[in-house]
Amino acid sequence: MTSEFLLQFLQRFLKYPNQVKQIHSLLITGGHLLNARQTQNTSSKWKTTLLYNTLIRAYLNIIPHRSLTLFTLMLGHRICV
Repeated sequence: MTSEFLLQFLQRFLKYPNQVKQIHSLLITGGHLLNARQTQNTSSKWKTTLLYNTLIRAYLNIIPHRSLTLFTLMLGHRICV
């Protein structure tokens, strides 16, 4: 599955905890959250940043402290564009 497809699914199911967790696991196992570190491609970096931001927004509704954890991971992996 492409990161674009998973992003669309994530945006559609923001308020559904089980689906958010399933999509999050697909993003992790597919390596979509770390691609920006390995490339200089600006478009890939923006996609990864958008994925993290959408996950943070989704987890605010489910497990609020997880949002802070995701943000910390995002900074740790230097995902900011």
